[in-house]
Amino acid sequence: MAVGKITADGIKALVKSDRDEFLWDDKLAGFGAKLTPKGALTYILQYRLGGRGASTKRYTIGGPNKGWKPHTAREEAERLSRLVSQGEDIATKRKDSLIAAEEAKRIAKELAFADYVDRFAEGKLKAKWPKSWRQTKGCLVKHAVSRWKDKPLPSITKADILKALSALDDMPATKRNLYAALSYMFGQARLDEDIAVNPMSGVEAPPVVAERSHTLNEDELRWLWHSTEELRAPYGPLYRLFALLGQRRSEIGGMDWAELNRKAGEWHIPAARAKNGTETIVPLPSSAIAILDKATGKDKWPRNGLVFPSRAGTAPSGFSKTKKLLDAKMSELAKKEDGSLRPWRTHDLRRTLATNMQSMGFAFEVVEHLLNHKEKSRTGIGKVYQTHAFKPEKRAAIERWEAELQRIAAGKDATVIPLARMA
Repeated sequence: MAVGKITADGIKALVKSDRDEFLWDDKLAGFGAKLTPKGALTYILQYRLGGRGASTKRYTIGGPNKGWKPHTAREEAERLSRLVSQGEDIATKRKDSLIAAEEAKRIAKELAFADYVDRFAEGKLKAKWPKSWRQTKGCLVKHAVSRWKDKPLPSITKADILKALSALDDMPATKRNLYAALSYMFGQARLDEDIAVNPMSGVEAPPVVAERSHTLNEDELRWLWHSTEELRAPYGPLYRLFALLGQRRSEIGGMDWAELNRKAGEWHIPAARAKNGTETIVPLPSSAIAILDKATGKDKWPRNGLVFPSRAGTAPSGFSKTKKLLDAKMSELAKKEDGSLRPWRTHDLRRTLATNMQSMGFAFEVVEHLLNHKEKSRTGIGKVYQTHAFKPEKRAAIERWEAELQRIAAGKDATVIPLARMA
């Protein structure tokens, strides 16, 4: 065993061979230099914990390729020797640190929040909520991913959760939806052992949102119809169809030419796209047909494809920005008439249609069929025998509503202009 002073000159005495060669320092016990058969030089510290009977351990300080020089390696060996004298197992501690560092890298890569949400949506949200998983993912992306980005899932705390939820205090329905999505996701993450502690534990669920009863009055409907003329495509036509047909935003937004029959004047919404999973037929009044003719530029409709595609070729999004613009235009019209626009939501148009149809004398069942609501009155054996689709009654109701909108859009003292021409 070669012993000498580990200096720049001292390590020159090490000669490469077919095995590891060592030079042990003659002053600092355990400090040495190792030369491998390939010529790689490394500074090391060999030590023993627990007396002579304990096994010897070796700690690699590093070599010239890592910037270590004889004097800096000696200083590091002296520091490490002091730790050993205090009973610290420096090799085991380094190993644990390396394992922890690798685990941190893995967590940062595999459990980055944004990527985790993508995988979770495809793997579990889609299975749990097949009809609404996209909306749920959108809620997570908009209100959680935008906040936490690539923050590792285990690093998200209860305080983070509370802050994200409190930011939605003025949006109670969205706040409740975000809470439900996060609760499910973190609950599953805990079951999958992706996290050790569920940050949702102890987070109180937001209160149930009071059921809305808001409907648009005649002035607001008139302002709406005329304001849509100034919205860029496809939003103007979309909002007119929301008011005319009373169907859900996602259903009209995702309307496909394959679902439409111009000759019959019908729109067949398949079960796969209906929110309640029930296929339905929506009668198309002449004004709706005019809007669709304008969308394609002719009275012969394509066989398939989205009716109102975005620039990316998908169903349109960005309704929140468009709604703000629409509100501004409606408010301008209201101001000209010394009126005021009350806060409203797109979904209120469904309630407005339903309320007006019932006030016109149309049966509750007809309106419910038109809105494609799940009928609580038809359960058990009733669902087997009560199969009437109310097609003529729904057409009568939608055409009467079209006429009413025509009157409203024209104004009290104006000449009545068919909605088909105004589309």
